[in-house]
Amino acid sequence: MVTSPAPFQLLVDGEVTTTVLKNLTPLTEYVVNVYAVVQEVSSEPLKGTETTLPLPAVLNMNVYDETSSTMRVSWEAAAGATGYLLLYRSINASEPQLEQEVRVAGGVTNTQLVELIPNTEYSITLLALHGESTSDALEGRGVTLPLAPAGELRITEVTHSTMRLNWDAAPGAVRKYMITYKPEEGELKEVEVNGDVTTLQLTSLLSQTEYDVAVTPMYDEGPAAPMLGTAITDVVPAPKNLQFSEVTQTSFRATWEHGAPDVALYRISWTKKGENNFKNVS
Repeated sequence: MVTSPAPFQLLVDGEVTTTVLKNLTPLTEYVVNVYAVVQEVSSEPLKGTETTLPLPAVLNMNVYDETSSTMRVSWEAAAGATGYLLLYRSINASEPQLEQEVRVAGGVTNTQLVELIPNTEYSITLLALHGESTSDALEGRGVTLPLAPAGELRITEVTHSTMRLNWDAAPGAVRKYMITYKPEEGELKEVEVNGDVTTLQLTSLLSQTEYDVAVTPMYDEGPAAPMLGTAITDVVPAPKNLQFSEVTQTSFRATWEHGAPDVALYRISWTKKGENNFKNVS
């Protein structure tokens, strides 16, 4: 069974027509009854209601000096505050993060949030502390910067179907590199390599096609800024050194050398000299 708390009572002299009710809860509606008492007999109550004011809250939060893993938060002081409670959590991190908190003394109006995730938005809630009570919350947001670019991507040894990527090693403990490449009109493809690898050959590419390539260092804290590059694959190389042998009245053998090692098939056409009606076989 739930019981209501006992009402507070106060007695004042009969000549007094005003008093102050103290130690009330902020932002709370109270019902007040005033009784006239004559010879221990009470009148009907004079009734009224009033709501206490909220505790002074923080004003004008400012988020600034963002880096890849830190940001500073400042605010205007709340009158009478004994301290401040700052709650923050990531909004768009790849993995859910628990809400964290920072408490500072009443004379402090700025603090730094540390060990944040790069390139991530954070929700920030700031409350003024008044003893054991808290003010209304002030909400804000901040975004950490991406990790700095690791270095330069170089694309070499470009053929009709391959290209070699070389990139500068990223600083720190790189977990892996994510390589993405995409032709002008086609689907994006991805390759992952270990964090100690700084070269990769892309194969099975389309000839005479421009590719956009990105190499992104991946840390435990998240991805760094990618190293970017573009390259255009060459034309399919023609076969070489065409020769003829085993000539008879009705046939001869044609022999050639490979122009590239990954040719799927050859198409051979022939016609009499001076004519254009080529016959084809593959």
